[in-house]
Amino acid sequence: MRKCSANIIKSIIAGFDKGGINYIESLGIKTETISQGVSKFISSDPNIQHFILFEIEGAYTELSFLFADCALMFSDVEDEFGKFDVHYNFRDNFSEFKANISSVAVADLYFVKDNKFEISADRRVIETDPYGKGASYSALEFTGFCLRLNSI
Repeated sequence: MRKCSANIIKSIIAGFDKGGINYIESLGIKTETISQGVSKFISSDPNIQHFILFEIEGAYTELSFLFADCALMFSDVEDEFGKFDVHYNFRDNFSEFKANISSVAVADLYFVKDNKFEISADRRVIETDPYGKGASYSALEFTGFCLRLNSI
């Protein structure tokens, strides 16, 4: 899998900051309504396969993007956006890597990986399974990302 650039994310965030919610129209074409408040779009960016738009009571709340045959490296994202906050969801067994961003339109940038992950003091990523067994990674890939939107 080829390596993506964090500039993809930066340009989308900048687009929302500049164009507000109408920026969604330039990101892609709606292909289906998955359920009430959930729509799938084909991306106009060749690096993004598709994205899902979530809305609640008519307000757009979140976008989830899937890369097209590329991945972002943990270290590249951390170099671009700073250190992550990692939160583990025990019930659904996934970790959310939340990046630090400054944006008017976007509240949060985060990445999701199955299983429990922690970041050690030396910035290595450690994955542990429910039985406490762990693996350490010097390189971790993200194949997509999510944006939580502010009310814009």
